[in-house]
Amino acid sequence: MREHALAPNSLSTVDTAEIAYLAVCQHFGLEPLPPTGIPDLTLSCFISYFVAKGYKFGTIKTYLSMGPRNLAIKHRIPWIPIKERPLVLRSLHGALRILGDEPTNAKLPLTPSLLLHMLRTLDNSILSAVVRAAALVAFWGALRKSNVAVKSQRLLGHCILRENITFGATGVFVSVCSSKTNQFRRYQHELALPTFAPTDPAYELCPTRALRLLYGYPACCDLPPHVPAFSYMSHGRPVSLTHAQLVRFVKLSLTQLGIDPKKYSGHSFRHGFATLAYQAGLPAFDIQFVGDWKSICFERYISSGSADRLAAINRVKTFVNNLPRRAA
Repeated sequence: MREHALAPNSLSTVDTAEIAYLAVCQHFGLEPLPPTGIPDLTLSCFISYFVAKGYKFGTIKTYLSMGPRNLAIKHRIPWIPIKERPLVLRSLHGALRILGDEPTNAKLPLTPSLLLHMLRTLDNSILSAVVRAAALVAFWGALRKSNVAVKSQRLLGHCILRENITFGATGVFVSVCSSKTNQFRRYQHELALPTFAPTDPAYELCPTRALRLLYGYPACCDLPPHVPAFSYMSHGRPVSLTHAQLVRFVKLSLTQLGIDPKKYSGHSFRHGFATLAYQAGLPAFDIQFVGDWKSICFERYISSGSADRLAAINRVKTFVNNLPRRAA
């Protein structure tokens, strides 16, 4: 049951943090798990080691909270919370002063134009149809890659299922039953995807069309309702789109277009919708609702161009120009 208490990604981070802590103790010749509890000096050495290695401050904090703490709990030795350790807090403050609290390297958003050119690199295979539909649903639904692709054929995670997609007269409706921020399925996040007419300039970006084409394939038309939505039948069993395949599409298509793929990731679909919605003038509340963000943290995804910044400062300039002038 303990293994199920954390999400797979969190378990992986815990394992990495524990290994890092043990390696640092070995490096300094320190006892990692003394019966009386892990001393402050050991934790301060742990911090100093990763500062010297140039790790980001956020990574050091994560390793500190997950590595030694979880090892102490596993081996049933006393653990004093970090907030009650003045020496460790001072070491953290020093690390913050040296490293700064820089955000992780945020990936760039996918624009509609760029996404269109990426989709045009796909062929007519069934896998390409799966990737095309998943990419467009991820973009228009502001979804994470874990909602449209599985980590492996046995680990479905938060992937939406075939039964979660409903075709209506005006578009497609998607029920997202779980996600990174809704891991315990406390509610269903309902999405409405747009439908473009064949005469619309952005018809190739229509998610409804992509889904209908996908489910029109013989290998997809008889999918069981409980399998991931972006799957196809192969040798009598469903094969689902994986994280690796979706990210590979992003990287390879960008490379073919002569664009640095390191600047984009599977999260660029979600980032792209937030930026597009902002440029389209959607209120912050609507953007937050569509993307199921729990707070205004989505604002850090929004990429405003120089034109937006210039327009903002010009509004201030106009306001100043219209202020009443007092006589000298």
